[in-house]
Amino acid sequence: MLFTFFLGRCRFDLKTPRGYEDLLKYLGDHSDLSDASDEEDSTKSLPRPLPDSGVSDSSDEEEGTTSLPRPLPDLEQEHVADLKPEAGPTPNTASASRKGKKKPQKDTHKSFKKCVTKKAFIGKKKKIIWRQNRKFELSKIDLWNEDVPCSDPISELLPCIRYFQRYLPENIYSEMANYTNLYATQKNVPRWLPATKVEMETLVALHIAHGNLKFPRMRMYWEKKYRIPIFTDNMTRDRFFQLRNNLHFVDVTTVDSKIDRFAKVRPLLNVVRCRCLQLPVEKQVCIDEQICPFTGQLNAKVYMKDKPNPWGIKIYALCGKSGQLYDFFLYQGTTTEIPKEIGDKFGLSAGVVVFLKSRLVKPGHELYFDNYFSSYSLFTELRNCDILAAGTVRFDRFQAPPFTSDKEMRKNEERGLCEEVVSSEGVVLTKWMDNKSVHLGSNFVSVEPIDSVERWSKKKKDYVIVSRPCVVKKYNEAMGGVDLLDRMISHHRTTIRSKKWTLRLIFHTVDMALACAWFEYKKDAMELNIPKKNILDFLNFRIAVSESLIYLNKTPDSRKRGRPASLDAKNSAKRSKKALEFRPLAEVQKDGVGHLPISGAKQVRCKNGTCQKKTFYKCQKCQVHLCIQKDRMCFTAFH
Repeated sequence: MLFTFFLGRCRFDLKTPRGYEDLLKYLGDHSDLSDASDEEDSTKSLPRPLPDSGVSDSSDEEEGTTSLPRPLPDLEQEHVADLKPEAGPTPNTASASRKGKKKPQKDTHKSFKKCVTKKAFIGKKKKIIWRQNRKFELSKIDLWNEDVPCSDPISELLPCIRYFQRYLPENIYSEMANYTNLYATQKNVPRWLPATKVEMETLVALHIAHGNLKFPRMRMYWEKKYRIPIFTDNMTRDRFFQLRNNLHFVDVTTVDSKIDRFAKVRPLLNVVRCRCLQLPVEKQVCIDEQICPFTGQLNAKVYMKDKPNPWGIKIYALCGKSGQLYDFFLYQGTTTEIPKEIGDKFGLSAGVVVFLKSRLVKPGHELYFDNYFSSYSLFTELRNCDILAAGTVRFDRFQAPPFTSDKEMRKNEERGLCEEVVSSEGVVLTKWMDNKSVHLGSNFVSVEPIDSVERWSKKKKDYVIVSRPCVVKKYNEAMGGVDLLDRMISHHRTTIRSKKWTLRLIFHTVDMALACAWFEYKKDAMELNIPKKNILDFLNFRIAVSESLIYLNKTPDSRKRGRPASLDAKNSAKRSKKALEFRPLAEVQKDGVGHLPISGAKQVRCKNGTCQKKTFYKCQKCQVHLCIQKDRMCFTAFH
């Protein structure tokens, strides 16, 4: 039996049905082949072509053949052909490789797996059909209902500490004290005194004050040269560092860091996030990344080169246009809080948006994000959920839409050129040429309406008018929410020189809570039409919170802390005869706790309103002089 048949330069393997089919297609005559096969059985031989000749002796049997057929595909090409759905079912054939050059079975499986993956990926992208020269039609139905109030009306402006306590309630300090005592007992800390709730509040307050003052070293607040009373009068230096080194929120013996890498600070993160979930969400929101600076050892630490602090703990945040935080979660690698079904369908980047969009209950929100999160499936998913989305995109995630190249667009030497393409599912991509090409995608807005903006021209050394698409305008207006929150935190960040990631994350969360509380305070003040000059800025807001944590509803400690001051007149600084007396915060002044009269050494003018009399008496807690007389009881009126 003949197993190999040569015809011209082609070889046909007759061991397989595929070889017979190829030979039949080549000859074009089925009956002649069957007759020839009988002759082959009897003769057992056929003339073979000469090695250097291009035509075989049997070429006379061809009818009108002017060109030779293309060689048979190799093994990898056969697998690709088998994957095509339009090719239909194919017989189960063996390998068609040449004898002696058969590829190993291991390489065959690798090539087959590679072809299957590539085919599935290309098939998914082919579903996107982009159309040019078609204007994107904006939705005429506005899903956002402005008549529904977003929050309850307020009647008066609350004290600063009340806004902060919405994020860190009073019970969190009791938990801090309990677990700090437990940890110190487990570690057998020498000379340990049980911590109290008051000490925990003072510890947090002093760290907030440190962020306001920004001394390069914490120990300088207790040094004689730079003595700061709010530190020295409320806690000793050694006690401060002892409490901070043992600060804990959970029992470390019951923590499984493999499941939750941030379990040691999870209670603090939960109480802050709980308040964020209670806030009414504004119309325009954005999703971006935030970094808690940390350069020590932590397996969840990341590096982001474009951030001011590239090394640290990554936080995904959902913020409003005003900077208010509405939801967040921490990146921790494989144990990130994104559900597995969302991660498998959308991936990590787009899965972050899908996970945080559950916070947007009301239809009609405008959600903005950058090209790290953007994908075609994400825009379609948000459109189905009645969420209007827009953001910068990477074209390689959208099957390279048919836009004019940057080189061709620069030939016009005109800034402001823009193009758009629309898909059948309502996703529109826009390319805008400014100094560089800007790529944006959306499911609700595109180029129209176009406005004009001023841009600096290096070539003309002057400002020029550049046309700007509507999607660029909306993106620039609403995308800076997370950056605004980061900026407020960075102004007065509580810096800690420690290798413990827990301390960095704890006080980063406290700074984040302070910024969110100030946003709430500022919003309420503007709704009440309070003059701008009477609204506290962020620094004064932090000062008021730190003082309230120390003094509010607490009895002053009359014990002297630290070493006694020198009474030597030569070494001591001379005090001014007119020593200033600072009035306390309004909430501390009227809390009704610890306000007792004491007698001073000399008479000082009364500090109650317009009273101009002098008195020996002053308040032990407020440290201001007040009259105590039958005809004028300024002490009672002041408190």
